[in-house]
Amino acid sequence: MSRPSVVLRDAALGYASRGIPVLPLHYPLPHYSGVQPVTDDGQQAHPTVGAGCSCRDPHCGQVAKHPLGVLVPHGVKDATTNRARVLAWWTQQPQANIGLATGHRFDVLDVDGPAGAQAIRAFADEHGLESSGPLVRTGGGGWHYYLAPTGLGNVAPRDLEQVDWRGRGG
Repeated sequence: MSRPSVVLRDAALGYASRGIPVLPLHYPLPHYSGVQPVTDDGQQAHPTVGAGCSCRDPHCGQVAKHPLGVLVPHGVKDATTNRARVLAWWTQQPQANIGLATGHRFDVLDVDGPAGAQAIRAFADEHGLESSGPLVRTGGGGWHYYLAPTGLGNVAPRDLEQVDWRGRGG
């Protein structure tokens, strides 16, 4: 098992040991465009490297963010804190991204892009709110605010463009 794979496995185990249910997600795959053969003068064109998804769908809209269905056919409902199950998943798919099930130990305010950031700033200013919880930058350029669990499910807060709440079942 390669070093990055061990890190992913150990991180998944760490979350599970803290009572945060985890599940394996698809992972990014490099794909190359513009690959061309060596030319007559011995020069090779440099390919453009992008990221595809391990689901192999060229139109995947959730690259490396959706459940590995072969291991978790019921998606987030299969998330667990069971050490043996987590070890089995990351033994079978050592490159799997780690999904954290919300609504158990925390909820997440999911703020996407500049429109979401502006909407949440305006809302917080209007209501005198400040965040004291962890804040994480997402791979898509948004933000996740980690907050105490509320018992709510997954909702899109009214009048807040590009802002979602991820609670129970998320």
